Amino acid sequence: MTMDMTLTTAARSDQINAADLIGNTRTITIKEVRIKAGEDQPVTILIEGDKKAFRPCLGVRRLMVRVWGPDASKYIGESMTLFCDPKVTWAGKEEGGIRVSNMTGLEEEIVEYMRISRTATKPYKIKPLKMEQRQQRQPDPHAAANWANEHIARLGQIDTP
Repeated sequence: MTMDMTLTTAARSDQINAADLIGNTRTITIKEVRIKAGEDQPVTILIEGDKKAFRPCLGVRRLMVRVWGPDASKYIGESMTLFCDPKVTWAGKEEGGIRVSNMTGLEEEIVEYMRISRTATKPYKIKPLKMEQRQQRQPDPHAAANWANEHIARLGQIDTP
């Protein structure tokens, strides 16, 4: 019987942290992107099948724009493989950071230079990610009308004095 220690190392948080990726990689598929300009972490990515969000650093956000374009609404259904690079520094100490090794939307490997500290960058090779059955989730064009009709029907069932 295999006993996986990585299950005991996950950080208690509402987001994926570098520590969650120590010793393993994780491929995520995007189900929603939320942007709040002016925040320390302005982008929150909700992930298929997980309650934890991914909040990418500036370098990863630039990579996403390079590969998938500036329109974040088109990221839904796209996937990427995340890993922990232990050489990334924070506040002058090597703390580790989340980096990307593979992405959908690439036809060939690319190199992206990302900051590992205030004064240093490092080249990362990003390889194409081929998903078996990549399904782009399309919004239901009738969702709002269905919701409204359902609630109007409920209002008709309310007894009023």
